[in-house]
Amino acid sequence: MNDEIVGFISGYLLPKRPNTLFIWQVAVNEQARGRGLASQMLLHILNRPFCQDVHYIETTITEDNKPSWHLFKALSKSLETQLQHAPWMDKQTHFDGQHDSENLVRIGPFNLNQTNKLL
Repeated sequence: MNDEIVGFISGYLLPKRPNTLFIWQVAVNEQARGRGLASQMLLHILNRPFCQDVHYIETTITEDNKPSWHLFKALSKSLETQLQHAPWMDKQTHFDGQHDSENLVRIGPFNLNQTNKLL
């Protein structure tokens, strides 16, 4: 889009579970939304050499974040694996009422060879 940055993902391999990629943040410019950019970025990350041993993705999502739920459910379906979620950080206990509760979302197990056909 005119040589502008329109998407960004931050994440890291969990130090004690290097087979798990934790996605910290996904952002897509408003003008680029609805084009599958976030899914494409996630799949490109998974196909990088440092992810060759990754079999799980984890992230946190608030209940009302419909775009994130849609993104990670679609990714789970593309990877032909399951998505599990459970309450993780409570609004009152962890955020002093200043932020919505977060669910821990876990996708996997999956085989990264499956992602090659998706790019």
